[in-house]
Amino acid sequence: MTTNQSFQGTQTEKDKDYLPASVKQAFLELQFRMGRNRIEKAINFAYGALVDQKIGENTERYIALRQETLQSLNQQFDISDEQSNAILLLAAWRVDHEMRERDR
Repeated sequence: MTTNQSFQGTQTEKDKDYLPASVKQAFLELQFRMGRNRIEKAINFAYGALVDQKIGENTERYIALRQETLQSLNQQFDISDEQSNAILLLAAWRVDHEMRERDR
């Protein structure tokens, strides 16, 4: 399966041409372990949490919310810390990409 095929049918597919190699790799590894639909749900969950975190920009609160998000991902999607961190990486990239697009 090619990288382009693995992104088909997801929000991440729209961003695939802009994804850094490390983010593409994280997505591909997670897809193998979790399946595409579960990944997209987890990314959307983390995305919402990250957007909320960006609003505050309070470092202590950000760290606490990030930890809460990791724990929630672990519990809700029954995934490892490594997988949760990869999900956060994908979601964080999406948040940053959208913010840059808005600033243009």
